[in-house]
Amino acid sequence: MERVSFGSVTQCALALGVSPEQVWASVREICCLTGSDGNPIERERWGLFSDYWVGPYERLLRDWTQVAWIPGGTAPVIGYLTGCPNSGPFELARSSIFVPWLFSRILTGFYPFDRDVVRTLRRESRIERSPWETFSSSARDLVSRSYPAHLHMNLRSEWRGRGIGEGLMHRFLVELRAQGTPGLYLLCGEGPLKFYFRQHFSVLEKVHFGPHLVPVFLLTRSV
Repeated sequence: MERVSFGSVTQCALALGVSPEQVWASVREICCLTGSDGNPIERERWGLFSDYWVGPYERLLRDWTQVAWIPGGTAPVIGYLTGCPNSGPFELARSSIFVPWLFSRILTGFYPFDRDVVRTLRRESRIERSPWETFSSSARDLVSRSYPAHLHMNLRSEWRGRGIGEGLMHRFLVELRAQGTPGLYLLCGEGPLKFYFRQHFSVLEKVHFGPHLVPVFLLTRSV
């Protein structure tokens, strides 16, 4: 296997001789290439989709994103993990800083007006519940107390099953332990469950979300 390096966005940029913005652009690309249960979303949706899922970490918590890259590769950034050590303060900053910025872009016509725009406006205005809000209050309270960190992770399809996810997870856990974080959580569908079970996550709760009753799992593990 080709040699894979892991590190922060800044470390990746220095190693590859590119700007951090170029690395973030690669992260956004991977986000969109994996946005539909691990498969690509339509190209016209990329702008809002990547802003919604990657933007808060790029704008508010840049140092916590981990990336995997191939030195000298044609598509050097092959995977990423966005996350944070304490979800409560992060969500407050996201609501007060990031969401107004996102709304301003929506209202000035920066994105095509489509179902993603409508869903974003409804969800961030609390008209429509998010998957997180569908879980029981007792599960959410337990997460806040005992599993405050969270993560999102995606890899280019050709690099799955080759230990890249484990490498990203290892680096993230090292950083969390250094912060004294007790545990972490994530939400996922059925597809990635086997991988996260191998990473010692367990199911805290399962819900069926949306009109199609898609199963969503709340997973937790101690750090």
